[in-house]
Amino acid sequence: MFQCFKVLASLSREDNILEKMDGHYKLLAEKLQETEQLLKQAETQNQSVKEMTAELEKRMSKDIAAIEKIKDEFGKCEKMIQDKFLEIKRNAEQYTADIDARVQSYESRIPAVSEKLKELRDTVAEFQK
Repeated sequence: MFQCFKVLASLSREDNILEKMDGHYKLLAEKLQETEQLLKQAETQNQSVKEMTAELEKRMSKDIAAIEKIKDEFGKCEKMIQDKFLEIKRNAEQYTADIDARVQSYESRIPAVSEKLKELRDTVAEFQK
């Protein structure tokens, strides 16, 4: 009979252990399900991050191309402005050279005009006598 009590006590403990294990199993199953859900959410977020990254890279490449195009246009404008300034400088130098030539021409005529004025003065003085 003592053996029966031992067996019953042992079976009773085993039932408790099985119940506890079953409870642990249920908890683990719930945790596993939660983990799977979190993993799915993380995968979804990872995919959206990848899509956003691809979109940003695409935009950046377009923006870089646009910046390069603007940079090229600035270079062309700078060259045009430099060419225009050089043209203005050449025109100003030519104009200055033309004015200098006229001034020299007038200066070269001054002695002749002075001579004519002297003759005119002499003629007027003779006429007045």
